[in-house]
Amino acid sequence: MTALRRHDSPGISWRPSPACDQAEDAPEASVAEHEAVLPIHSVTSGEGTPVVLIHGAFTTHCDWPPAMTGPAAKLGRVIAIDRPGHGKSPRRRYDSDARAQAAQIRDGLGLEQPALLVAHSFGALTALAYAEQYPDEVAAMLLIAPVCFPEWRMEQLFLGPRAMPIAGPRISRAANMTVDAGYLALIQDQMFAPQPVPPAWRASHPLEALLAPDRFVREGEDSWASSPLSFGAYRRARPSLPLTIMQGEADHIIVNGWHALLLKWFAPDIRLVWMKGVGHMAHYAEPARVVAEIARLVGARTR
Repeated sequence: MTALRRHDSPGISWRPSPACDQAEDAPEASVAEHEAVLPIHSVTSGEGTPVVLIHGAFTTHCDWPPAMTGPAAKLGRVIAIDRPGHGKSPRRRYDSDARAQAAQIRDGLGLEQPALLVAHSFGALTALAYAEQYPDEVAAMLLIAPVCFPEWRMEQLFLGPRAMPIAGPRISRAANMTVDAGYLALIQDQMFAPQPVPPAWRASHPLEALLAPDRFVREGEDSWASSPLSFGAYRRARPSLPLTIMQGEADHIIVNGWHALLLKWFAPDIRLVWMKGVGHMAHYAEPARVVAEIARLVGARTR
């Protein structure tokens, strides 16, 4: 596997490693339909306790800034994955729910010891499903700005129809030629607000690379995976292991951080860290605080 380049520059500045290529989208799962275990693409650095990084929507393993992954690799074996259906990790059509993604990650990585799961946004739903299905294989979890409960969101209205059989890909192709570029530009700004989008992040996530119609189909499937029909999310909200939530107080994607608050209500022992003046991309705005929390959880595991 390709090693993550280490950068120790502070703040929100970010330089992508050569391994980050948003232009390479997930291969068609049909090429691997005969395989019992679909592969998971990952990039690793460091040694020791596995620290699995699970990204959110519209990105890949490239989402994690070196200002976070470099120091974290001194604490354990950092494994940044492409979530199923993203980047270079395939997934089967109509097999996008959080439990299926968690199972593919677990089987694809084949870890030999319990892992610390670090998940952002939509990745939190997958992390909770992983802990629900394989509790003995998870040492702890760190959820950053989690999206993990059913709710009506713009994603369901804008992306959800693309998950439909037959009509979905056609809808995606039509939208791709008209409105998708504007939607992506808006969502990127809202993701980072109130901080600006780092220029290097824009360079490594160019709109033309993100605008593949098939990618929007998979994002549509993901959006329905956290729709109001997914009542199983509430059962996932009672993890019996060390769990920290880091939530920006100025998050423009999750109003008032209500997913974090509801998860805390379900499991009062959760450690909830509010980050003043920080938006949805807390791992960019304050990577040092995220690393400090990883260190705390890894330390609790090894004591």
